[in-house]
Amino acid sequence: MYVNLALLNVTNALHKQFVYLVQLDTIQLLMQLVLRHALLHLFKILQIQNVFVQSVVIQLMVFAFHVILIVQHVLLLTINNVYLVLMGLFQKIPLVYNNTKHIILQYLLMKKQNIYNNKLKQHRKFLLMVLLAQMLLKMLCQHQVLESHRVDQHLRNQVISFQSRQTFLLIYFSQLILQKVSFHLNHLSS
Repeated sequence: MYVNLALLNVTNALHKQFVYLVQLDTIQLLMQLVLRHALLHLFKILQIQNVFVQSVVIQLMVFAFHVILIVQHVLLLTINNVYLVLMGLFQKIPLVYNNTKHIILQYLLMKKQNIYNNKLKQHRKFLLMVLLAQMLLKMLCQHQVLESHRVDQHLRNQVISFQSRQTFLLIYFSQLILQKVSFHLNHLSS
């Protein structure tokens, strides 16, 4: 069924082309006859009765007519080709636009993903600092409890001196970490 339909379409196209060519040939022949008749009439007006001169002039005019037709045909083909090329370009414009839009969207998505990854890294650092601060605060609390225990004075003095050094270091580092945490909190909120 599809083969028959395709053959029918091809036959119709060929028939149309044949009719067009026959019509074109007929028009050209009619134009040549009109041209010959007009030239003969012109010869009568100009009183040119030499058959050789008439024949040469007619042949030259027919030749010029054919040259004009060929030039016209070439021009039509050129215009047609230019038109087809332009149509092809115009048909490709949406494709180029879509591809460009897709590339720009991909770039924007990648940039957004990079920003998100950077924020995530900052959040991770912030969480690590918070955990470290919590651990240090727990250690400080344990040292405070240890100091409050009633032990032998000598032992207590030794423990306190040891603890005071550790406590000082813990307080110092916890302050540094808390400063960093507050800095990151301010940075993230801005």
